[in-house]
Amino acid sequence: MPRRSGAFLALPYADLAPSLPRPPTDAPAGVQQLFAELLAMAPRDHFRPSDMPLLEQYCQACLLARAAFEEITANGPVIDGKPSPWVAILAAAHKSSAALAARLRLAPQARATARTTGRNQNARAPSAFDLMRLEAEHSD
Repeated sequence: MPRRSGAFLALPYADLAPSLPRPPTDAPAGVQQLFAELLAMAPRDHFRPSDMPLLEQYCQACLLARAAFEEITANGPVIDGKPSPWVAILAAAHKSSAALAARLRLAPQARATARTTGRNQNARAPSAFDLMRLEAEHSD
């Protein structure tokens, strides 16, 4: 890379990064909060304004899955000998959030390339001591 002159360094810097999408103002507070969290965790150039509808739907699916899981946790997966209707809602929310995550490139497969996956294949496996430590942490 060539050296930069003092004149070049004195030029004003223009940030030409794309503007971040904004959650709809009429969206519920939970959707807006999750939307903002996802934007904060992703690289600045990951999302485009055209991704906003999919990102909003992804947030809705995640929040619906949380609500369904809370209902199942509180009341159990079986009510009066029948499966809770929340089980079907949870399954549908998981299915749509997984599909949207892939489209928005939020899934682990979207972050991995064939080159890095091949290199990580030779990574060190956890030792017996690592496994015992994890088991002890989860049993507490």
